[in-house]
Amino acid sequence: MVFLFGVSLFCFCATLFAQDSLITKKNGKITPALQAGISLSHFLVSNEKNTGNEPTLRFTGGINMDIPIKDHKILFRPELLLNLNGHKQTDSVFTRTHLSYIKVPANIVFQLCSFSRDAGNWTYLRFGVGPYLAYAIHGNYKQDSSSASRVDFTNKEVPSNTANYAVYFKHWDAGINCFFEFTGTHFYSQLGSSFGLVNIKPGIENFSGPQAMYKNFCVNLSYGWRF
Repeated sequence: MVFLFGVSLFCFCATLFAQDSLITKKNGKITPALQAGISLSHFLVSNEKNTGNEPTLRFTGGINMDIPIKDHKILFRPELLLNLNGHKQTDSVFTRTHLSYIKVPANIVFQLCSFSRDAGNWTYLRFGVGPYLAYAIHGNYKQDSSSASRVDFTNKEVPSNTANYAVYFKHWDAGINCFFEFTGTHFYSQLGSSFGLVNIKPGIENFSGPQAMYKNFCVNLSYGWRF
């Protein structure tokens, strides 16, 4: 469902901004790109004792398009990504959680500065920021030496007598991401981060005290090729 939403968003943006009244010869043209990279991610946990946290090394990649708003100094960049998040805890009990998301960011990208490399080729330093919407499509949970079990996704409260609350997560996530990017004629490198703003753990029925809140956080290093 979120994949179709992302494709629809891309088609809508391409149709909207391709109109002559919005993109002129001066502003340039829409340029798609492919990118892939690595992600260091973990959960930000509140209202719960949570020690021994370690980031997990995961994958991120997908497609995006640059849509000029003002020359090439301000761009609108929608993205459609496969983002693999995770969390590892290594205190008294080892636990590891992996969550796979289809992620749809919508960024505004600003050109900070530019400089010439050689033969008139330019390199640009850019900064991007914007919200994202993500939908978890798969997950697994592992504790100590036991085999991994699948994560159960639900948006409803979990009964208080549930044996293994740790395997329950919500499908939806939303937050904000930002990045710095060096980009040349085609190739670019990007260092960014994403901050989840919503709790990805379902609540517990008839629980009187403060419940634990889990939010996604990750740092990404990606490389891409713009056509």
